[in-house]
Amino acid sequence: MLSNIELNHLKTFLVVAEEMNFGRAAERLHIAQPPLSRQIKRLEESLGVQLFHRTKPQIQLTEAGRALVLEARRILKQVDLGVQVTQRASRGEIGQIILGFEGFSSADIVPLSIQTYKQQFPDVHIVAKEMSTGEQLQALLEQRIDLGFIVPRKVDESLMVETILREPLVLAVSETHPLASQDQVQLQQLQDEPFILGLNTDQCGLYSAVIRVCHQAGFTPEVSQLTLPGH
Repeated sequence: MLSNIELNHLKTFLVVAEEMNFGRAAERLHIAQPPLSRQIKRLEESLGVQLFHRTKPQIQLTEAGRALVLEARRILKQVDLGVQVTQRASRGEIGQIILGFEGFSSADIVPLSIQTYKQQFPDVHIVAKEMSTGEQLQALLEQRIDLGFIVPRKVDESLMVETILREPLVLAVSETHPLASQDQVQLQQLQDEPFILGLNTDQCGLYSAVIRVCHQAGFTPEVSQLTLPGH
């Protein structure tokens, strides 16, 4: 039966077919001649055909044997290719990566990361999807994306998180605002100021980060206006 044929049997068969001599083939394979002869015999029994005319001093391929030489070479080449492709995919050198990112990160860290990765692994196709931090975390748990660029927040223990960039929170005020002339502003100075933030949702990592640092400073910010992502 075909299911009983091992790749090693095909490799052994090809060596015998190239040497046309069981003794020389055994030396080349670093095995004794009797086990080699038994392997060829088992291969013939599995296929139900005779592969060699056993004459001395040399053997001859039968018609079936000549056909198997071509097929065995093709099969072994395809197996080797399959192993290489599998190993490259395991190392992240080929295939597809789906990543998520928050809109604020699309101007710098995401393009730079993609460019750097593509330089090292040009055969990998990268799909980038704009998603909130919460949406990315859920997509990661459901294995709909492979990685995400998020604003730090508490995540599921099954996910691995690595900090790749630290950026300061920057205050933007009008030119006429009393704080505009100051080089630095303490958070406590903002406790009576109206805030403009992204959408008030747990899905927005940046919103959560701003609220968190304000709480750490001892106050809850007064949010007077919410903006859509990218605005």
